Amino acid sequence: MNTPEDPSVKSERLNLRLTSESTQLIRAAAVLSGQDVTSFVVNAALERARAVIVEDSVVRLSALDGGDLVAAIERDAVPVPQLVELLRRAGKSRASVTSEALADLVQ
Repeated sequence: MNTPEDPSVKSERLNLRLTSESTQLIRAAAVLSGQDVTSFVVNAALERARAVIVEDSVVRLSALDGGDLVAAIERDAVPVPQLVELLRRAGKSRASVTSEALADLVQ
């Protein structure tokens, strides 16, 4: 039995207004894919939504920028004196380094 807390319960509604041509096209594609129209539209929308979200999270670099990034990663690290001191003090007091303390370093 489905309860209101059950994540499989479909309680949300999405209404669309379409042209006759769009409706016919979607119906034809749903039939060809062996799905009902609702399942076809939901699956297509979810697939596109996931693709857009993934695309938004991808960082694209030119060949030159990619080379610069690799070179920066491969360079030996150089200690930042203020950060070294902050971590030294935090270690002595057994306190954690807060985001505010880190933000103070860049000011």
